[in-house]
Amino acid sequence: MIHARLSKLLADIRRKLTSQVPDLVQSFRIRSPAYCLFIWYQDLSVDEYAPVVGVTPVELRDACLAEKDLSKIGGDALDAIWRPQQCITGPYPGGAYPTGFCKDVSAESNECYSILCTDDTPADEGPALMPFRSALHQVARELNAFDWSGILPLTDDFVVLATDYIGYWIQEDMLASIPEKQLQMLISRGLLLEDWLRYDPKAEQAKYEAQMAAERKTAQDRVEADLRECKQVHQERVKAGAACPKCGFTYGWNGTECSHCRFRK
Repeated sequence: MIHARLSKLLADIRRKLTSQVPDLVQSFRIRSPAYCLFIWYQDLSVDEYAPVVGVTPVELRDACLAEKDLSKIGGDALDAIWRPQQCITGPYPGGAYPTGFCKDVSAESNECYSILCTDDTPADEGPALMPFRSALHQVARELNAFDWSGILPLTDDFVVLATDYIGYWIQEDMLASIPEKQLQMLISRGLLLEDWLRYDPKAEQAKYEAQMAAERKTAQDRVEADLRECKQVHQERVKAGAACPKCGFTYGWNGTECSHCRFRK
């Protein structure tokens, strides 16, 4: 029943976003060419999970490529181009780009997250959110083929990208959102690093799981070392007659009787 409900929610989200995002973008009344229409989805650090749309102008991209005021773009032009919501701080050319909250899919999005994520969801929630992410990837691919004439002025390498607001899974999201031909155009123009397209989600997941396992082992080793140390200290105190042989406490031990556990020699 949950799977059927989730399928219906995702289908409704895809249908609504595909038809309503162009209307939302048109309401922005954008006049300068845009190089990207972002559809940002959320991780679990927020309370509202509906996507947010942002349209970035070529002015912003040009300023990043010219490395204008590096202190405001984190020093990495390409990163700032594809993660402006995270990288750009303070006033910046083209930085005041329009954004819009997809309120019409708020209820569906929130319910999807409640189905997909539980208290047992790992810290890297990307795999758990994959059904929702995949739905948005499909929306992005459909909108990449959409005729934006009369709605939005575009650069000739304009793309629609569905990615998380933090940009943590952006490589995987790019591969799933943007057709290969458009990706290759971005690479040929130096707007995208080819290494980004070599992203292997299975390898990254294996790397993440190995890292988590190593951290758990380190924590367990530390606990065991602490227990061994405590046991050694306890044995030394008992041997010296400074602690109760039964409970190990020192405050209630008078050498022959323990007021804590009532042990007597």
